Amino acid sequence: MRSGPRLRTRLWLGALAFAGVAFAHGLTFLLVAPDPHSRERLLASTGHSYWPYVMPLALGALVVALSGFAAGHARRAGNGRYRATAFRLAILQSAGFVLLEAAERFVAHASAESLFANPFLLTGIAVQILLALVAAALLVVVARVVQSLTARRHPDRPARATLPRGLLRTSVPPLPVASGGATLRGPPLAA
Repeated sequence: MRSGPRLRTRLWLGALAFAGVAFAHGLTFLLVAPDPHSRERLLASTGHSYWPYVMPLALGALVVALSGFAAGHARRAGNGRYRATAFRLAILQSAGFVLLEAAERFVAHASAESLFANPFLLTGIAVQILLALVAAALLVVVARVVQSLTARRHPDRPARATLPRGLLRTSVPPLPVASGGATLRGPPLAA
C-alpha cells in the first residue's frame, strides 16, 4: 500500500466526494420533489430508508476532508489546482451518485426504468457537478486562509501547518511550602 502525499490526497478527496454525493443527493430530492409528502413517497419507493444515518457520516467526512486538506495540502492548492480538483470531484461525485441510485433501486426491488423515467438522474448529476465546483472553490478559500495565517505567524518560513513549540510538553510547577516542615502534610483536623 502506498503512503505519502498521494494517498493522503486520495483520502481527503474521497471523503470530500462522499460528503458531496450525500449532500447533493439530498438536495436533488428537494428539487425534484419539493412537496414533503410526495418526496417521502419517492424516498420510500426507491430504497432510502437508511438515509438519516448517512447524513451524519457525510458531515463527518466533510470535516475530515477539510482537516486533511488544510493540514497538508493547502500550501500547494492555489488557483491552478482549482480546475483539477473540481474536475476530479465532478467525476467522482457524478459516478458515485449514479452507482448509489442504481444500488438503491436494486435493493428496493424498484425497476431500473424508474431511474431514467423522470428528470431525477439528470437533475442529480447537474447538482453533483455544481456542488463539486462549489467544493473546489471552498478549498481555494481554505487554502488562502491557511496560507495567510501561517505567513503572518512565520513570514520568513514557507507555509506549513505545525503545532507551536512546547505545546505538548507539560511540567508540574513546584509546590511552595509556606511555613512549617518540609512535608505536604496538613494540620490535624479539629475533633
